[in-house]
Amino acid sequence: MLVASNVSVNMLRDDVLSAWLLPNTTGWRLVYKTEEELRAIFEEAGFVWEGAYYDEPTRFHAMGMGRVPVRNAVVREARLTLPRSGMILRQS
Repeated sequence: MLVASNVSVNMLRDDVLSAWLLPNTTGWRLVYKTEEELRAIFEEAGFVWEGAYYDEPTRFHAMGMGRVPVRNAVVREARLTLPRSGMILRQS
């Protein structure tokens, strides 16, 4: 499983101050992406897209999840429920 952090376009649109502060105080070069763009990056790299989870309620920070495809293997399923959002993360 690979988990990658990303700043979503929601921050650029809805929190202009933070979008300005982060690169100008930390030196970070932020590249804002939609979930669709993040998914495309994972899939182009050969990962199976498992979805993304966000900091709620702003959804400024996205954590994309992808797994390495496994062929001809018996796979167990595990589930994790995030307490505040009720979101279920599933790993196959």
